[in-house]
Amino acid sequence: MAIKIVVDNLLQSKKLPGQWAVLVFNLFGSNTFAILNFALAAVLLIAVVGAVSSYTEKYLTTSVAQWVAHELRRMMYQRIQRLSLAEHGESRTGDLLTRVTGDIDAIQDFITTALLGIVINVLTLGGMLGVMFYINWRFTLIGLSVAPVLFLVVYFYTKRIKKPLATSKGGRANCFPAWQKC
Repeated sequence: MAIKIVVDNLLQSKKLPGQWAVLVFNLFGSNTFAILNFALAAVLLIAVVGAVSSYTEKYLTTSVAQWVAHELRRMMYQRIQRLSLAEHGESRTGDLLTRVTGDIDAIQDFITTALLGIVINVLTLGGMLGVMFYINWRFTLIGLSVAPVLFLVVYFYTKRIKKPLATSKGGRANCFPAWQKC
């Protein structure tokens, strides 16, 4: 917006809109460089707000992820302590360590990297669908008719990916008993 105002005012000799003219002239003066100063201040303000917002987002998501991982580890430790000695003898140590460390770390990584993005994307999609239905509900239904086909394709490939992933996790669990003997 600020760049458009600068280009319109300086290069095309268009006057500033009413509220913008009052703001620019009161804060920066009435000469030609006042508009450039306004544009610079607007860009810097947007950059600072973006940086502060990004830092706050990362800080909060990391804090929540750390708290959730701590609570999960605490609950798992209490659960393992309540198991009988016979169950400890029957289960492989590698399976237990893989569950406690790998799965909780995966949950922590998910919360830190993906959860907020998923929430934002779902809200954006819901808002877009609402606007689309408001503008033209028939065209929206035509656009949504593709969704079942996409769902089936994703479902098919997800099932194919799960098998190698399960094999990979089983291989990691088998490695832990060998490490324990060292």
